[in-house]
Amino acid sequence: MTADSRRPAARGYHSPRREEQAAATRAAVLAAARDLFVAQGYAGTTVAQIARSARVAVDTVYANGRAQAGAAARGAGDRDLRHRRRGARAAA
Repeated sequence: MTADSRRPAARGYHSPRREEQAAATRAAVLAAARDLFVAQGYAGTTVAQIARSARVAVDTVYANGRAQAGAAARGAGDRDLRHRRRGARAAA
């Protein structure tokens, strides 16, 4: 018997309240990012500003950063944002 076979089977975790809280946090981050992008542009917005505006930690913004940045860009209607990001990555 190996050490791994003595471990109990992983138990599923499901908390509707936690899922609601996580959804509310994601919505707050997206709304803050969208508002800041519209007000000062993508290049002029920092993750720290988004976090402060959403009232979350910077690490929370980074947790799902790529998905959130893309969704915020779509929400703000900034079609050129994806092209600017690609250009910035190519230049780096």
